[in-house]
Amino acid sequence: MKYYLLIMGLFLSALSFQANAAKQEVNWGLVTTSQTGGHSDIIGEFEDVYRFTLPDNYIASPSATNSYISLSGTVIGKITKFAAELAGTKLKYADDTANNTQRLDGLFTNLKGGEEYELVITGIGSDDGHSSYGLSFTVAGIQTPIPAAAWLFGSALIGLAGVKRRKKGFTA
Repeated sequence: MKYYLLIMGLFLSALSFQANAAKQEVNWGLVTTSQTGGHSDIIGEFEDVYRFTLPDNYIASPSATNSYISLSGTVIGKITKFAAELAGTKLKYADDTANNTQRLDGLFTNLKGGEEYELVITGIGSDDGHSSYGLSFTVAGIQTPIPAAAWLFGSALIGLAGVKRRKKGFTA
């Protein structure tokens, strides 16, 4: 019976060694300020504001305090004075002339669940009307070890060593 309890304790401590935060994804797809015919286009200056709220429980554990958001997207056509900013954070991306190969990559830290954030995209679309951009936004928590689980795991290992020592003592 003791061995059964020991094995179950090891199994449970292995499962709870790290806290995994939930992952949320937001994808706005192709973004345009106007449409003519079947083609998406941005002409002239634009400012698009995207508001989002992270779930209250998107961090699974109170000890998982860091989080990150990766912003990636593609510009189609030509947009000058292209900029992306997450209001209230340190992410600001700017490119004087964004083009077909432009990709946005950034890192946001210490975002909290239950708060509203604004992503602001600005720029000037080309006069030919063949400018647009796409965004994909991913929010994920960072895994952090839980001190109590680490202590439990360590004590289970010490317990195993003690059981092995006692067993060896009885057979000798």
